[in-house]
Amino acid sequence: MNKSKIFKIMLMLLCAVMALCIVACSEREQTGTDGPIIDDDDDLTEVKTIVSDISTARTYIKDSMSYLDRGIYTDPDWLCINTAVAFDFHAYQELGDSYSNVAKKRANYNLSVMMNVNLKDNSQSIALIELNNTYQGATYIGVYYYGSTLYLNVGGNKYYAEQINLTTVGNFIVEAMMLGTNDPDKTDIVEIIGNALQAEIDIGDLSGIIKTAWNILFEKETTISYSNNKKYTYEGLDENGRPATFTEPRYQYVDQYLKLDFIMNMVSKGALSLPPLLNVELSWDAFGLPNLDNILYDILGFNLQMIIDKDWPSMKCNLSAVTEMKPVTLDDGSTGHRYVFNGAKLGIITDTGEYDVNLEITPLAFKVSENKEVAIALSGYNLGEGGKGTTYTKGSLTN
Repeated sequence: MNKSKIFKIMLMLLCAVMALCIVACSEREQTGTDGPIIDDDDDLTEVKTIVSDISTARTYIKDSMSYLDRGIYTDPDWLCINTAVAFDFHAYQELGDSYSNVAKKRANYNLSVMMNVNLKDNSQSIALIELNNTYQGATYIGVYYYGSTLYLNVGGNKYYAEQINLTTVGNFIVEAMMLGTNDPDKTDIVEIIGNALQAEIDIGDLSGIIKTAWNILFEKETTISYSNNKKYTYEGLDENGRPATFTEPRYQYVDQYLKLDFIMNMVSKGALSLPPLLNVELSWDAFGLPNLDNILYDILGFNLQMIIDKDWPSMKCNLSAVTEMKPVTLDDGSTGHRYVFNGAKLGIITDTGEYDVNLEITPLAFKVSENKEVAIALSGYNLGEGGKGTTYTKGSLTN
């Protein structure tokens, strides 16, 4: 058994927890955050919820992944990427012995990555990458590709450069990740995330260890929930063979619950300990790094020791597979409509109401194809010849 691999996996999990707790640990003041939190997400009210066990939840995820495009492409025309990462954090003002719904601190960010890379003709390649502050309505970074030209918007400073060939980059990615092949060593990001959500991670002799750790770290009870106001409508035949219109919830969420209090209790003791599977001290020496606490505090307002020393409130954490109703080809060649794996989400709330965190990755598409599959709207950015020298200043990636 390779202990270094176990260590690296657990270290990655720890880093993920740390990242979600960064703002909670920071005491830095923020401005413009006061006001009640009003959630207008249609999916918060669920039309129905099914309580199940963890093995049933894994079956739902496995079934949704069976409809993913696993086609073999010997000479694909396109690399298609479509994903968005949304991060929302709210810390609330104290109100006596409890907390109000007025935020004293918040962070709301959205990263969108949309690309249709033509693997043969670069002039057809287009892309949009944006990091937005959704609370302030501001774009921190914008990267766009159109007409064989790269356009940048960095904090309102806009440039263009013509040295990047996206087709070359796309072909490198496809070859390096072995996309569109049946090679067992290919890197399929969608498959990796979907398999991880059901503890199906093929890492040789560590696979059984991961399943055991998953069963220890997660509650046995899970829920299957559905979106309420977001619907999916399609035409089909009813039970009598007559044409009919059907409406289903657009999204299905397979929710599993992490024992976060159990994990943070280990963190507060300065070690991750799951005898006999794991016993790792939480220190810079154990990570093989110099002490970075002072640097982290100066830059981010938190450090490792603060995370260990913090008196964490009791927290609930759900880790969910996001599946979306889509048309699919069934085994008999006919078209059906099924829930297809399309992302993941992580939610943390405190029993005290002190803060909440949500991290969601959806949609989630990273594939080769014979067709341009991602709908990218670039109107309004003034790309092309009209924007060169006016909206965008000529730059160079070589100086």
